[in-house]
Amino acid sequence: MLISEYAQVQDDTFLPVFYQIRNPNAATDLTQQVRSGVTHIYEGKSIPEPFAKESLFFLHVHPQTAFNIDLTLLLRTFCNRNPDIRFKDQDMALTAIFEGWSNALLWGTLEMPNHKGRSRIPEFDSILREQLSNPFLALRFITLAIKRRDDKVRVYIRDQGVGTNFSWDQSCARSQEDCRGLAIINNCSDGVAFDEVHKVLRMEFHLV
Repeated sequence: MLISEYAQVQDDTFLPVFYQIRNPNAATDLTQQVRSGVTHIYEGKSIPEPFAKESLFFLHVHPQTAFNIDLTLLLRTFCNRNPDIRFKDQDMALTAIFEGWSNALLWGTLEMPNHKGRSRIPEFDSILREQLSNPFLALRFITLAIKRRDDKVRVYIRDQGVGTNFSWDQSCARSQEDCRGLAIINNCSDGVAFDEVHKVLRMEFHLV
């Protein structure tokens, strides 16, 4: 959906401010953009709908750009500008969001091999460079959207790869190292769901 079309379907009570990334290396300056009022950051020529509709914050970028972004700082800056978005525990919420984003980026979008609980494998960096240099993978997008529903915030993360399936048996998530990412997200959020068809992870957080 083109930006001009997107603006026409927004609620009158919220006017998004867009910023288009034209150079991946410029992603390090995004915090200043958010501080100045930008709410929707994207690469490419269009905003995916209906995923972005009614989003208070929206991020849609290629993998290499995602690695250049300090997501936690970016979201903390956004929250500081929006007093209505007050998590009960901001640090816990940002930890869950970052974990979900990292998992979707690495294991979903870039299809990195699962290291089965090991914090690092010797060939990790070389495999990552190979995946990022693969045009088929490098041109994919990873997307994050934040929406508010009454006294809750829902954070959606979508990748264009195989998806990061967080619908695994959650009983393992609090004990087994293989489920470390899911354990972090479960323990730091108030609800988790995964749409296997559209490859979307949804996290829910209560507000103060």
